[in-house]
Amino acid sequence: MQADYNKSSRNQASSLQRFKPFIDAAVAAHTSDLTESRGPFGIADFGCSTGLNSSDAVSHLIREVRAKYASSQSCSSVLVVLNDMPHNQWSVLFDFLNGDQRSFLKQLPGVFAVTSGFSFYEQALPPSSLQIGISNICLHWCSQLPTKLSNHGFASFGTEEEQEAFRQQAARDWGSFLEARSKELVRGGVLAVNMVMAGPASDLLTDAIYQAARVLLNRGVIDSEELANFNIPMCFRTVGDLKEPSQYKRLGLELLRADALPQSDTVYYEDFLQHGDSDRSGAGLETYFQSSLTPERSDKDRETVSQQMWGELQTLAASDPERLRYSFNSVSDVVRKL
Repeated sequence: MQADYNKSSRNQASSLQRFKPFIDAAVAAHTSDLTESRGPFGIADFGCSTGLNSSDAVSHLIREVRAKYASSQSCSSVLVVLNDMPHNQWSVLFDFLNGDQRSFLKQLPGVFAVTSGFSFYEQALPPSSLQIGISNICLHWCSQLPTKLSNHGFASFGTEEEQEAFRQQAARDWGSFLEARSKELVRGGVLAVNMVMAGPASDLLTDAIYQAARVLLNRGVIDSEELANFNIPMCFRTVGDLKEPSQYKRLGLELLRADALPQSDTVYYEDFLQHGDSDRSGAGLETYFQSSLTPERSDKDRETVSQQMWGELQTLAASDPERLRYSFNSVSDVVRKL
């Protein structure tokens, strides 16, 4: 991800506020016998990025845990594992944790942090080491591109066969995520997850992004192969996908709740209506766009082309602001290890 993700992830921050009641519900459902634990209270954020939103969630979680177990010393020492992909901007995360007053390390005593640079679709922690895990607006990224899209960069515009391939990938990835967490969680440990749901209005923005890339093709800035390679590996799920009970039972887990969160428009759309401008909000999308460019291009050239694409998106939005509208739907669930 790009280094300014802390600045361009305000949608995730907005969704986090709606997700916090699920974090609270997870803490309330935590039943692990802490008298058997000799080490620090272990929590993890899967998909921590560069730290701002993660720190808000982690700070909230730690305060809730310490309030629940205030009569004991079991949570006086807390170990936080911050997990993300190997290409995450780890130096930006470390700078935030060490130098920003919003960091949970600055706000809370007795808290320690380590990082885990592995895919959260794999086991990233030792067996039976995790008391509470959280993940906010990360699981829409697939572990891999399930199929090449023929006529667009986003699966919602693909053929029925292509969309089905993405749905199957979403199911496989969710199963892998649950299996990995089932190994890491202690008995009575809990997991709270918030993930993106697709909504009809979301297609306005995703199509505008792709059409901005097409403008670059028409201008000769990119070639047809580069446009064809601009495929975004995003998988969306529904409440029904999360409520299917057998996927939990086979892993020794139980689903405690799964609900759709209130829908809201992205903050970037509101910014554009008020100020006629919007920052480059697609940190993850920009990474994939740059990766679609031919390997012969220099890093500087990739950045220049990327800037041009976001400029074209601004131009499209200026003529029709509705194209920046994105209904940010999400679904959250709470799971416990039996």
